[in-house]
Formats: sequence, structure tokens, C-alpha cells
Amino acid sequence: MDTGAYNYSMASNYNRLPRPAAILVNSGEANLILQRETYEDLVRQDCLPERLRHFGQK
Repeated sequence: MDTGAYNYSMASNYNRLPRPAAILVNSGEANLILQRETYEDLVRQDCLPERLRHFGQK
């Protein structure tokens, strides 16, 4: 099973789904070439205004 040439280039974070890892396979040898994204990677640059941090809490 494979995803072909467009695995990473066509990947997106639509709906906050992390992108998968990328593995290079050649001559029966597999190497990790891109680590899987984590949820923390996705939200690392998000900015939430202080006034909204406790929204809805009493």
C-alpha cells in the first residue's frame, strides 16, 4: 500500500487533522524522512486573546 507522489505536497490541515509521516522506501530499505505532525504542532502558532481564555467559565 502506498500514497504515491502527492502524499505530503497535497496534504493539508483541514479540520485540524495532523499530516502523516513520510517514509522513503528504496531497494527494500525504509527510512523516515518526515515525522508525523502532532496536535501541538497544529496549534503552536494559534493566538487566543486573553479576554477569551476563560469564556463560558464561571
